[in-house]
Amino acid sequence: MKPGIQFTLWLFGLAFRLIVASVLTGILYILFGSHLSETSPAWLLPILLLLVGYTWAVYYHLPLLRKQSRPQRILTSSGLAALIALMTFLMVHSGAAALDAFSIRKTDQRVETVTLPSGEVLENHTYLEDGGWGVDRYNALSLKNPATGASERIGDPNCPTCGFSEFEVNLGDPSLLQRYPHPQEFVFGNRKALIIGPYVCKRFNGTLGPEWNIDKFVTARGDATEYLQSFWKPADPTQASRLASGRLLPGEGPRLDYQIDSLDLTNGYVLTVKRVPWKLHRDSPEFRHGFPKYLVYDAHDHYEFPGQFAWKFDLLRTSATNGPSWKKPMPFKMALDYSVITFRGTPGVPWEEKRAVSMARPGAKEIATVTLELSDLKPSSVECRYTVSNTNHITEHIEAMYGFASNPTNRFGIVWQPQDPDAWPVPGLTLDQWWQVGYSDFNGNEGNLNCEEFIRLRRIEP
Repeated sequence: MKPGIQFTLWLFGLAFRLIVASVLTGILYILFGSHLSETSPAWLLPILLLLVGYTWAVYYHLPLLRKQSRPQRILTSSGLAALIALMTFLMVHSGAAALDAFSIRKTDQRVETVTLPSGEVLENHTYLEDGGWGVDRYNALSLKNPATGASERIGDPNCPTCGFSEFEVNLGDPSLLQRYPHPQEFVFGNRKALIIGPYVCKRFNGTLGPEWNIDKFVTARGDATEYLQSFWKPADPTQASRLASGRLLPGEGPRLDYQIDSLDLTNGYVLTVKRVPWKLHRDSPEFRHGFPKYLVYDAHDHYEFPGQFAWKFDLLRTSATNGPSWKKPMPFKMALDYSVITFRGTPGVPWEEKRAVSMARPGAKEIATVTLELSDLKPSSVECRYTVSNTNHITEHIEAMYGFASNPTNRFGIVWQPQDPDAWPVPGLTLDQWWQVGYSDFNGNEGNLNCEEFIRLRRIEP
């Protein structure tokens, strides 16, 4: 057989083998990709499979390599396979980008502006995007100072396209400022926030300067969902059927609609939302009565994790706003145990949130404990004094109060450290289980000595 014909046949065979390798790669990735994605990057498995498959495709009867040894042929085939895989990736990527550029159309692009009471201008860059799968309207907000010309991105300032979906709506809906043409501005000292319909845009001090956190309040969120769970009525047949179904999860309360009522910046950031009037043709009948009218949240700039824990459910303010008729008395006496554990940290081993794991670490010991009996009328307080390595003399002022019991989950909500805005968040607690509320490595001043703090809710028999 002539060499030219032989090479042509080999090319056809190569193309066939490349297709077979690609198909097998896809099948194997579908079968095993989900199991391996938890321990490796998603792209690693298909790349390895393609390299192996393409190496086999190139190596098989390659005329140019017949005089080489087997290791040389494998090495050369692997290099050619990597080159083919790279070219395939570039072609697919370029084709997809060209297809997107051709298929995606942006229309109705405009900039809407509203001048706020402070003189700053709220700008909304909005457009319609048709990507072949439907039409979406995108909105991106920024705040501009006309005197200095400075502009702040309300969203992620390091990603110019991120945040366009923060106010994404459906086809036919008007733009953000058309829907909510009267945004409210709140300023007190260095605190600043905007309310745009159901959205609260809160400025906080990030690591690179002022940043913005965006939250939407239309239903209960966070621990407020378990607070609403505490008002389920097991004696009501309609609610009893929901509770008996077993489909409710911790943190999943009855779906009730709320709208923003007020925002107070004089005491931090205190947001009050009010329940939307019950609607006959939309809301479930069992949720018409018997649930509180107000929920209150507060926010702060966490000193260690800026922007995180932005809004926390405030049980004390919620109880005070709704009035004494919504008070949930304690079903039995309860106490809260506080425990401090020190241990020698192991470089490269992350700290855990479970007390049993901390106690099992080398050199672990409980260096302090204290207990306070809870009240349902006001916070109880106690001091816990301890010394770490004879140099750090620490006094912890602990304050807590009973809040409510969630009927579906039998978890108990407490008010934890109400005077400390930097206190770690504590969700609903289960009796006799420990929950971590603090961690410190003393910034290296004590070598590799670490310290963790835990609390436990415990029933006290009468």
